[in-house]
Amino acid sequence: MAKPMTAVTPGGGAGPSAAGAPVRWDGTRYERLLQASSRFAALDADLRPEVMPGQSIESLERCADRIEGHLADEAYELAVQTLIDTSVHYSHSGYLNQQLNFPLPGAVIGALWGAALNQGQAVFSMSPMTSVIERRALTWAQQRLGLGDEAFGISCGGGSLANLSAMLAARNRLDAWGAWDRGQPADVTVLVSRHAHYSIARAAAIVGIGTARVRAMPTDEDGRIDLAAVFEVLAEGGACIVCLSAGTTSTGTFDDMAGFFERAPTLDPARVWVHVDAAHGGSFYSCPHLARQFAALKRADSVCWDLHKVFFQSVPLSFLFFKDRHAASHASRHSTPYLTQECAGDYPDMHNWTLECSRHANAIKLWLSLHTTGAEAIERDVRGLHALTVTLSERLRQNARLTVYGQPDTNIVCFRVASGVYGDGITQQLFDQLNGTRYWSVGHVHLDGHFFIKVCFMNPRMTEALVIEFASEVERQLRTVAAVMLVGDESADGSHEFIEAVW
Repeated sequence: MAKPMTAVTPGGGAGPSAAGAPVRWDGTRYERLLQASSRFAALDADLRPEVMPGQSIESLERCADRIEGHLADEAYELAVQTLIDTSVHYSHSGYLNQQLNFPLPGAVIGALWGAALNQGQAVFSMSPMTSVIERRALTWAQQRLGLGDEAFGISCGGGSLANLSAMLAARNRLDAWGAWDRGQPADVTVLVSRHAHYSIARAAAIVGIGTARVRAMPTDEDGRIDLAAVFEVLAEGGACIVCLSAGTTSTGTFDDMAGFFERAPTLDPARVWVHVDAAHGGSFYSCPHLARQFAALKRADSVCWDLHKVFFQSVPLSFLFFKDRHAASHASRHSTPYLTQECAGDYPDMHNWTLECSRHANAIKLWLSLHTTGAEAIERDVRGLHALTVTLSERLRQNARLTVYGQPDTNIVCFRVASGVYGDGITQQLFDQLNGTRYWSVGHVHLDGHFFIKVCFMNPRMTEALVIEFASEVERQLRTVAAVMLVGDESADGSHEFIEAVW
């Protein structure tokens, strides 16, 4: 059980911040905390050999006690350093696990600026300047994604919330507000790739469509949704929400959105809503090999993009775009007697368009990043991550003992040991060996009923030389796994072919 937190008076002892004094803004303490926080700047390096902190729950509890003690003693630098020492370092060269990044300075400081101002983004009059900044950031992103001039964007607290907002708007349009107004079940089918993010099916459950109405479509050998299967369902009639993925979380694969809209030049808006989940892949808009797919985005009814993934922003920063304001108007319909329902120029009161009322001014992070680091530099790093992904994919394909899943559209490579029915077990051992080195941290994913090792490039500090070093580490650990199996005389289980191939 986690220990309860005890309020501590600065300088020692328990109790309020000052006896009998109200809690107030303390400029001196603010400046000291800022000064101590400068230690975070050192994170843009491999500060330790190990990528993970490698501590037990008991050890972490003791470290939390030390941090609280440092805070009580006003030793803020020690508190920050202990926090750094006991956290996962996403800036570490060996972190290849999840879609988490070490954010840009503009993103970090932008979050601080937004928190310090604490503007109420629900109403323009409560957040005039940050609303202007938010709309500028949304317009910039809208143009980068190639969406139409009529598109309307909102800022959301994460891709799951963006997908939920899109699902709600789609349901409201397709069932003419029946579920919203009368609580009647929504007679709508949701079509998704079997590799789609889980938040799609969850959103369908939340808005009353139900998971039973979510149909997972088959995919091809590269993990792209089978368009023929999609159009077979559409031909059956009935209301459908088609969810296409621009970069799946499992493999980074883009569904063929261009092919979909080429086969369906016109769609009945009363019967079909097309949502594109570009939470992961939206950041790859500058990659030439994906130009055809991004050119098709403007046809979608809604598109979401997580900038806190591969665009190096801090969590959360997600944008959701609708084809136009009319489509966006289906996201909510409510009366709010204590808030205004106005539109000052291009700046409407956003509580009319978002599920959230109280929203952080998250877009200021992107705005500051664009005006400090610059879009071109960020785009270059994104393309660099894709190039490293191609390098690893090609290197691993040279090893006949390995199977690489699909083609690398974005920044993910999935591979497993090719050893018949024993491949999953051997791949699991290889996964354990790689993470056991403590320098590398890799993920895993189940695809087509098999266990795959998943490598996700999120760090622009990664180099081609390090990619080759990682590929060599895979080969070394393969030999280690084979040696362990040989010593254990496990060849009798039929995996002797793998051992012979390695040796």
